[in-house]
Amino acid sequence: MIVEWNDTYSIGISEIDEQHRHFFDLLNKSHLLISNACNQSELSKLLDDLIDYSKYHFDTENELMTKHNYINTSQHNLEHFIFTQKVLSYKKDLLKNDKYLSGEVFSFIKSWLIDHIIKTDLEMSKSIRFIKQI
Repeated sequence: MIVEWNDTYSIGISEIDEQHRHFFDLLNKSHLLISNACNQSELSKLLDDLIDYSKYHFDTENELMTKHNYINTSQHNLEHFIFTQKVLSYKKDLLKNDKYLSGEVFSFIKSWLIDHIIKTDLEMSKSIRFIKQI
């Protein structure tokens, strides 16, 4: 099922919101590939794109949290680390197994991304925006 971006997912920091929109694009691309019975190499390429973009995005968030002395930076980065390790694990499994369950990848990315945005990233944003007001 395609997941459309809406204001529910906006955290109020335009740079981060734009990057989250790109994540939704990658998520929807994965859904389309899976729906069209993609092959192993297509899903592998998508996972590479996701890993690369995640690093870029997580670095952006980390710089923002560090700049504003966000108190929960360590916990936030731990969530990023766990996500990255899970995606790397999917990539490794994909390379070993032709009968890979690609739907599991989509489900994990979708649930993690939405949960992380509406909980962890929104909390970070509220804190940073509050600090900026002081």
